[in-house]
Amino acid sequence: MELSEKLFLLKTPDMLAPEALAALKAELLEDIFAHGAPAGRRRSPPALSLAPADRAPLYAHCCETLGWLPDAARLAEMRSRNAATLEQLVERCARRRRLRVRDA
Repeated sequence: MELSEKLFLLKTPDMLAPEALAALKAELLEDIFAHGAPAGRRRSPPALSLAPADRAPLYAHCCETLGWLPDAARLAEMRSRNAATLEQLVERCARRRRLRVRDA
């Protein structure tokens, strides 16, 4: 089952028994925190495969949408890793720009 399907079912809790909802919540969180693409994904290009740190916005969205209390420490860690990755990408782009200007 895709992440979107799990999120939909969790948004409509009257469709499932309480035990099924608890299991679905556990599956969704496992997908968010798992490495690589979610379990239900058949073919996921490497560029679209997200590491757990990349899923901080998804985790925050799910918690907000479903009324869950997020694990603040885990979310802060995920966000800080995303910020570090963004800094690296910005620096890499800046280096490439400097090389292009110098070569021109």
